[in-house]
This record gives sequence, structure tokens and C-alpha cells, in this order.
Amino acid sequence: MKLAAGYVVFDGLETLRASLASIRNQVDIVIVSYQTVSWGGTSAKPELVPSLQALKAEGLIDHIIEFTKFRPSSLKTPESVIQAKAFELNKRQGCLELARELGATHYLSMDADECYRESEFSWAKAQIERDSLDATALHYINYVTPTLHRGHSRWKIPFIYRITPGCRHHNLQQIFSGVDPTRGLLDDSYRKSRVFERDLISMHHMEMVRHNIGEKYRASSRYFPNREKLSILENDIITAQQTGIIKFTGPHLGDHDPKAGVNLTPCDNEFGIDF
Repeated sequence: MKLAAGYVVFDGLETLRASLASIRNQVDIVIVSYQTVSWGGTSAKPELVPSLQALKAEGLIDHIIEFTKFRPSSLKTPESVIQAKAFELNKRQGCLELARELGATHYLSMDADECYRESEFSWAKAQIERDSLDATALHYINYVTPTLHRGHSRWKIPFIYRITPGCRHHNLQQIFSGVDPTRGLLDDSYRKSRVFERDLISMHHMEMVRHNIGEKYRASSRYFPNREKLSILENDIITAQQTGIIKFTGPHLGDHDPKAGVNLTPCDNEFGIDF
């Protein structure tokens, strides 16, 4: 297996280093595609490009691409979100195409806030090779801080896929249900797939670990029916970080009843994120 990981980045520098470090020993090629303007038209922080260049100099990144072929929108209508998702699909596809050119046999699409335990990652790679799996997915844990999480999400995330001459990112995910439509790959030759059990490997998603969580959601292509209420969601998350109990009164993130308080689970900061 020659494994490539392709990251799409606009923000998330708080967690990017930890994410890269968590997989670097298990990945042959790391590609980062970045943009300086978000899907919603906000500007990236000035330190974005220098930070990526520094991570490349350290050996955590191999190739950096700037993605410019898109038009920002308000993200206030379903149509504008669908258009942003189409652009995001193209951004991820650019990473996949470079991975294929570089001779990778397998591919993993990543975001800046995703971490893995190396022992679990290594085990999963061995299973994929042993069983000649074409496509895999797994479960993930959503974090509010590096030491507080909400437990496993009800959703899944695409994991490692076999690269073929015709495989591509596609918003119609026919292999796995309940996954981000921009993340998985499709190819007519795919036959063998597996969703890994969550007690064997899980992705650790630093969903809310941001210095300014409101900026993240305003820049995101995620559809929020009431974007004007994102400041309420931001306050809910900040309160949860301080109290250890999350209760949504604004836009809802989907994993729990927004009217009920959810006790967060304390844990070690095992990925060494400074937050």
C-alpha cells in the first residue's frame, strides 16, 4: 500500500499540526489544498500560508496546492450550499488527482481537525491489505475541547479507498450511508467494503476546538437553516466548554436532542493540542 492523505484547509490551524502528526508515520504522501477566501467569502488568517510552509519544512506536509476555482456565496439558501459543496468536491478531487499522479495506491480524504491513534490506524491499514478492501468507513468522536467530548456521533466518515484509474469524489455516496457527501470515492470496480467497528478504530474529531468557533461555522459549507443565529450556537459551545454540559438553544449540530443537556466526557489530551 502506498497511502496518500489529502487535506482541504481554510482554517483549523489550532488542530492541523496534531492531525498531521497523528497520521504522518502511517502515510506515504501528505497533500494540502488551501484557499485564502472561504465558501462564505471571509478571508483566511494571515498566518495560514506561512504555517503551511513551516509544516512542509518540518516534513509533516509533502505538497501544497492553492485552490482558487470557486465563487463565494452567502450560504443562506440550499442552492448556495449545494454550489459550495460542488466546489468543495472539486477541491478534494484535486488532491486525489495529484495522489494518483504520484503513484499512490490508496487514498484518505482529511480535514484539519481529525486525529487518529497510530496503533489503530496501522491495524486498519493491515486489514485493508489483508482483505483487499476497496472502500472503508468508520465512526468518530466529536470533541468540544481536547479534554471534553460528546462521545460517538451517529454519523460515519469515509476512510481509506483503493485508487483506480477512474475513481472520483462524488456527492452520491452509494457505498456508505450517513457520511459527508464530499468525502467518499466512487468507482464501478469497487466490490469489497467495510465499516470498521468503533471499538477497533475511531476518528477523533476536534469539531469545536477553535479559538473562534463562530468564524468556523460562518466559513463552513455546512447548511444551517438559521445562519443569523450562529452567534447563539457559538455561545452554547463556549458555555459547554466551561461547564462540561452542552445544550443547544440555537442551530443544532445533529447528534443529540437540542433541548436536552448532554454531559460531556472528560478525557486526556492525548493528541497534545494546545487550547
